[in-house]
Amino acid sequence: MKKSMLLIMGLIVVLVMAACGSKSDSGSGEGKGTYKIGIDTTYPPFEFEKGGNYEGIDVDLINAIAKDQGFKVKLEAMDFSGIIPAMQAGQLDVGMGGMSITDERKKKVDFSDPYFDAGLTVVVKKRTAASNLLMI
Repeated sequence: MKKSMLLIMGLIVVLVMAACGSKSDSGSGEGKGTYKIGIDTTYPPFEFEKGGNYEGIDVDLINAIAKDQGFKVKLEAMDFSGIIPAMQAGQLDVGMGGMSITDERKKKVDFSDPYFDAGLTVVVKKRTAASNLLMI
């Protein structure tokens, strides 16, 4: 089930990226068919550095999309807060990471359909008397 959901989400990203450009030079001037991808490597299991290489779900996903669509990627590790400004400055073509889609961010960049729902939650001790968030 998880693999099929990841495949479906990956296909959605492929379709979005295919609609956004061609195999010609990217906006960054990096070279024919090469896209600069901004990632925050402090967000395992999605992006992290291991042994001098970038790894994680997002890294695997963008590499699979690149292979399928015939382009190359250059991963750029940076602080999360710098990804959107770098895209706006033309230093990146794509930003990947656990980014919430907000109205403010939608004014600055275009988003793909979400491919992962983190399901944020609050955790309390097992024997807490709190039965709702207002009691915490």
